[in-house]
Amino acid sequence: MPAAAMRDLARPGIPFSATSAGAAFSPLAPSPAQLGGSPSRQLYAGRDPARAITVDDLRAMAHRFLPDFALSYLEGGAEEEQTLARNLAALAAWRFVPHALVDVTQRSIAGTLFGRPLPLPLVIAPTGLNGLFRAGADRMLAEAAAEAGIPFTQSTMSNMAMEEVSAGLNLRHR
Repeated sequence: MPAAAMRDLARPGIPFSATSAGAAFSPLAPSPAQLGGSPSRQLYAGRDPARAITVDDLRAMAHRFLPDFALSYLEGGAEEEQTLARNLAALAAWRFVPHALVDVTQRSIAGTLFGRPLPLPLVIAPTGLNGLFRAGADRMLAEAAAEAGIPFTQSTMSNMAMEEVSAGLNLRHR
């Protein structure tokens, strides 16, 4: 779906429906909880990321504020975008299956990576040109990773020097 059409979806007051949602692989596709577009859903129209409820809300915010060239880079994939389509299809195939009658008094999502403990099963992977979307974005990602105690990997296509990103942070490796 073209960036301009996606931005139209994100504008305040535009209902979220099967007719406006776009392609089958679009993250803005209608929810399976909707039947014939009912109940109608609207994307968050504000500016505060903390008030967004879904990833689609955050995406809609980005579409309202980023210029077309930045959206093309952010939303695009290489060549005919086959890898992008396959990744979205593979992620859509995952299902969470609830386990009934299981003791949940002691729960943890902590794990290990290369023999080191992680409080969350997450890593901030290298993403290039973050500064295209927000000044100092690589530093912000590194700060968030350090605060959460998870790994951050800086891209070779970063808009900031490694020394700027790591300065003063409590990082295990530099």
